[in-house]
Amino acid sequence: MQETFKKGLSDFNFSRMVQVSLDGPNVNKAYLTNLKKKLKDEGNPGDPKLLSFGSCGLHTVHVAFKTGCNDAGWMVVKF
Repeated sequence: MQETFKKGLSDFNFSRMVQVSLDGPNVNKAYLTNLKKKLKDEGNPGDPKLLSFGSCGLHTVHVAFKTGCNDAGWMVVKF
């Protein structure tokens, strides 16, 4: 699975990756753990580390953005 992931993103600079979204099953959690280890082993010491937003990072970021918009009084959510 990792090889297919890397092949699909062959033009992507992995040192700039900050997060990988998952849909929750344990197999994806194991995949993320293995990916973090592989990136650490193959990368440079100064490369950024992957952020963990839980099992569904996209949902977590969306809710945080929505909360921030509401607290700031922005009408983005209504729009």
